[in-house]
Amino acid sequence: LDIHTDEFIVLDGSCLAGKGRMIDLLHEITKLQVNRARHANPLTLLPGNVPIQQLLQKLFRQSVAFAVCYFDLDNFKPFNDFFGFSRGDKVIRFVAELLTANIDDQVDFIGHIGGDDFVAVFRSANWRDTVERILLQFDDSIGGLYIGHIGCVITAADRDGRERQYGQMTLSVGAVAVRPSQWRCHIDLSEEASIAKHHAKAMPGSSLYVHELQVEPP
Repeated sequence: LDIHTDEFIVLDGSCLAGKGRMIDLLHEITKLQVNRARHANPLTLLPGNVPIQQLLQKLFRQSVAFAVCYFDLDNFKPFNDFFGFSRGDKVIRFVAELLTANIDDQVDFIGHIGGDDFVAVFRSANWRDTVERILLQFDDSIGGLYIGHIGCVITAADRDGRERQYGQMTLSVGAVAVRPSQWRCHIDLSEEASIAKHHAKAMPGSSLYVHELQVEPP
């Protein structure tokens, strides 16, 4: 095998589409790996904001249906303050592993915006079932990270410096389902996602809220 001279053929279905050199393929793979590492979150190694925006722009151009889900932890800050950053990082990695185990990244996309905020871009039709499964698994497992603390209730200072009690962490998911025709109406996806996330966090426990887009007729 000589990667500098050996070639391979490229098929489109059963038709010959061209040929390429092994060395060129390896160069492209290396470029993709370097680019992914550059924009990955250092804690979870999941893609960050740049790849997320690139994917959304690509989907806009393709005019395909998809759903954007924002995953946000409730009561994470008091947990992080009470147990320390090391235990907090374990929670972040746990959520990343949970998403990775349940979402097929050959079809869909998992990103880590930062902190305790994650995003998934779904093209699969059964994405709601996937999200509901993630929420159930989260609730079943998160108590294990409160090791040594009975009842998963902690006392920590709120944003005003007053001590208060916080219950077990939950996971809120705000979803925006997008149909291709809606992009002609100039929807602000970030604003719609923020609305969905706000409603999800207002619901008790781990929950999914799907924002119904209000689209004006053309």
